[in-house]
Amino acid sequence: MTNLSMLAMALVLLAVAALAYWNWQQNRKLKQLDRRVRQQSELLEQIDSVLENPQLSEQEQLLKSEALLAKLRESSKP
Repeated sequence: MTNLSMLAMALVLLAVAALAYWNWQQNRKLKQLDRRVRQQSELLEQIDSVLENPQLSEQEQLLKSEALLAKLRESSKP
């Protein structure tokens, strides 16, 4: 009976360790996703401010917004 209880405890410990590792991995992925979302949000705000800036000509707005849009596209790649 002692060997059986030791085996059961080892299996429970292994299951807890596996769950902790899976949780850590998911948390890391969520943090990366959150970072990308914040970065993309900032880029969208920058594009918005460029397009609403009356001091810039249409050509300047186009060039700056295209550059920011390229950064946005790059940030959306995994």
